[in-house]
Amino acid sequence: MNQKRVKKFIFVGVLFLLFFILVLSTFFFFRNSNKTISARVIGVGEGYVILETDQEDYIYRTQENYEEGTHLSLKVLQEDSDEYPVLIEKGEVLEVYPSESVSMSGSADIVKDEVSNDFQNSTIEPSFSESFNVLPENSLSTESSSDEAVIAYFEEVDTFSGAGKENMIKEGFVTAVDFLFYQGTIRGVRLADITMKTKFLVMKYVLKLDQKIEEYFPGYKESISKTTKKLYTSVKERIIILYLNTTASICKNHGDLCEMAKNDFQSLKDSFGFTWQFLKNLAGTGVANLKEWYEVFSGK
Repeated sequence: MNQKRVKKFIFVGVLFLLFFILVLSTFFFFRNSNKTISARVIGVGEGYVILETDQEDYIYRTQENYEEGTHLSLKVLQEDSDEYPVLIEKGEVLEVYPSESVSMSGSADIVKDEVSNDFQNSTIEPSFSESFNVLPENSLSTESSSDEAVIAYFEEVDTFSGAGKENMIKEGFVTAVDFLFYQGTIRGVRLADITMKTKFLVMKYVLKLDQKIEEYFPGYKESISKTTKKLYTSVKERIIILYLNTTASICKNHGDLCEMAKNDFQSLKDSFGFTWQFLKNLAGTGVANLKEWYEVFSGK
């Protein structure tokens, strides 16, 4: 009798477990296969659009031509979460709403506006040098003595461990920011004198110095911004915008450096924890260059 009861109990338990698995599988199937999203097109690429929702963003692969600002009501048939924003492999457009204007001025102008709000007393605006916009073939990767001098300086600052290390970090940070944004020089070398490859390296060194300043000397950037009338705050944001825009420009015109620049950004992204939301925040209220930024961010 006990054995029969045990067998009956096991049989009922197995049936219950199978039923539970069936219900759970059905739930996730319909959840993933019939999810409907309302989203706004914030970027248009070749064969895809970037969609923004309140919760998360999506890449929707489509051959349809949607304008930036268009609102879509989309049934998601299949999602691939390995890509960020989430990749929608298949979708069914239920409704399309009229587009809205989402254009904006250059990203550099937005950052200048943001940081100038922090310090009303600042009188010297950062210069976004034409050295990053004009890319002659012979300036891309052939290193010279100027490159060697600049690289040696940053290596010295980065590895310095003796007495006065605190001053070395502070001086290195100011020198680096002035070099990038205020026509400063390093050992007699100007930004325009070095190759694009070295410029990328300089930006990485400056990001490291900015991180050290934030960690060990909080308030220092605000202090020197008020004293010098230059803007040393939001350095990270300005450099990332510069890095993304420069990489996007290179990838349009100079394939030999494109892969290197994208790979370098992947290491930056991992080291400094840059997220897609961080990039979107840099874009402010608009989406100019967001498609190009995504392609750099994703490494595609």
